Amino acid sequence: MLIKSEIIKEIVDILSREKINIQSQSKIGLFDDNKYWENIVRHLINSVYGLELKNLNDEKEKYLGIDLGDKEEQIGVQVSETKTSAKIIRSLDKVYDNEVYKEYPKFRMFILGDKQKSYSIDMGKYEGKIEFSAETDIYDFNSIIAQVNKMDREEMQGILDYLKMEFGEKNNDEVRKNIISLLSYLEQSWKWIELARDSGAFLTDAYRCEQYIHRCEIVSSKLSQEENSKLYAIMTEINQLIDYMEDGSKYLKARTSKRRSSFVAYSDSYTASLSRSIRAKAQSILEKRDIYNVLKDKIKEM
Repeated sequence: MLIKSEIIKEIVDILSREKINIQSQSKIGLFDDNKYWENIVRHLINSVYGLELKNLNDEKEKYLGIDLGDKEEQIGVQVSETKTSAKIIRSLDKVYDNEVYKEYPKFRMFILGDKQKSYSIDMGKYEGKIEFSAETDIYDFNSIIAQVNKMDREEMQGILDYLKMEFGEKNNDEVRKNIISLLSYLEQSWKWIELARDSGAFLTDAYRCEQYIHRCEIVSSKLSQEENSKLYAIMTEINQLIDYMEDGSKYLKARTSKRRSSFVAYSDSYTASLSRSIRAKAQSILEKRDIYNVLKDKIKEM
């Protein structure tokens, strides 16, 4: 039987891992799991704050600006990975303009990850019809963890069991297959990355890892928060490095095409700047290559 400190540690690990997944996808515009997360947030808030939130997706047009609602408590909750003041203001505006406040005057915001340290929101424009405080009514993963810490062991275990059900470890065969795929990609990439570091050249034989975000997500259940951060960082930087080289190649081809000659090296301030960026990015990647050994060790443990 797990003690409370062990249970909360597992909960923190799961939420930290999922936060990294959300942030990584959002940075490159791939996050589209809001509907999936709405039900998870609904369950967590109901469990830790004692509410009876319902998912309002089926009545979305009627309740613009919120995703979840507790009619008895008159609380409406918007769920978003975007944590800015502007996002919250847009949601408040929808609640106000569409008179959603008549049923749900108490507005709450749930940030999928970490909220900002401070917010600038003028509530005066809503004429007192919406109840909301940026200091107390914006929740995030840390808010949930703080509330879970106040629970007794049985309640904590219930939260952990739910999270394990939602984010249970992937099938070992699937994880192993994707670790091997990432290892193979990195193994084949070190040589051209080293060449890029040494020469700053616009290499044309560098290629991207297929579905690297998806592969990292599957592997994430076997990695710590720090290890996940390193893996996402190195894979993202490799793609940025390829972007630099592709930009340089396209630029050179355009310049040489205009001169009606065969492809030759052309150097100016733009290509020189790109070349420096390539060297720096390649060096940064190589400094993170220890994640390769971490992945190899995970394979041995499985």
